[in-house]
Amino acid sequence: MVTARPLPNLRRRRRKYRRAIEANVGIRNRYAREITNLINNSNKLLIDFVKCELKLSDYQGETTVAQDANPFKTLADLAKKATAKIAGITVTLGARIKSLAQWFTNSMTASTTGAQVDALNKGGLSAEYIRSVWTTNAINGQYVSPEAAALVPQIIQAQTSLITRLTSDDLLRIQTAIAESLDRGVPIDDLARMLESIQGFNPRRAQLVAMDQSNKINIAIQRANDISLGLTQAVWIHVPGQYTSRETHLMMDGQGFDLRVGMYDPDVQRSVQCAELPYCRCVYRVGLPEYLPDRINAGRNGQLDLLSPTQKAAQSQPKTIRRPKSNRTAPKTTNGVQSSLFATEPEREK
Repeated sequence: MVTARPLPNLRRRRRKYRRAIEANVGIRNRYAREITNLINNSNKLLIDFVKCELKLSDYQGETTVAQDANPFKTLADLAKKATAKIAGITVTLGARIKSLAQWFTNSMTASTTGAQVDALNKGGLSAEYIRSVWTTNAINGQYVSPEAAALVPQIIQAQTSLITRLTSDDLLRIQTAIAESLDRGVPIDDLARMLESIQGFNPRRAQLVAMDQSNKINIAIQRANDISLGLTQAVWIHVPGQYTSRETHLMMDGQGFDLRVGMYDPDVQRSVQCAELPYCRCVYRVGLPEYLPDRINAGRNGQLDLLSPTQKAAQSQPKTIRRPKSNRTAPKTTNGVQSSLFATEPEREK
């Protein structure tokens, strides 16, 4: 004779997959505007410096820098000063760049996780269960998984480097245009107009950068949160690009894959995650447990209690059952709790 403790009552899920979650458009658009404004301000600092060095206001008509007695020395000196100025501008804007990177990363993390929690709740996972797995880590007031919280400093560093590189590249673009104009002996009046025309950062580029980065952060945070909950099986959802789509991602649409591994992309000949490749907008729907416990209570010690009061009472009175004819013993449980909440085919209560 073998004794077995009762398992908690289980109910079927209402939906099999959690809905797909896309990046917050409002945060993305604001990030693009902030990048544009920051780079435009840095460009203006450089252009004002060059104007001051050349004293453009003191020249009229067809006067050119090339008329200087020693134009090559003038250009060389200006190039050195401009290079030093660019380095100084980058250092001056360092705090502002880091602040922008922190705001964007924290805002995207909190927004994505908040939408994720809502979708998981509607899918059948209780807030109590999620909080029992996601500890006290909080980003902008939104609790997240420890795995997602560990990614935040890395993402902030990556965003800081990205904005710094964009700023430096645009300053170099202006520096090169100024040097080429002076080398050709462009009239001062034309040079002044040229400086005004090239100082603006391309807003389209800022939008593309913001879209790409917001998609990457959105998926990275989702994956960390889902995997921490034991949700690893997902379905690839292809989101078309504005003008074109990757043929391989069109074929991957609707196919299942492991979040821990990704899906093989023949174009790059390796496994990739959603939004990993440049400007990829693809997202995923993660598979939720087929069965869920009737009630989940998180105790002070953080351990889940899947038993109802009635089942707890029955647990203290072991039930005698007959051994099956096949001489196979019924699987044992620990404290009457199912071994894995996410088992595909959980044992039914005897």
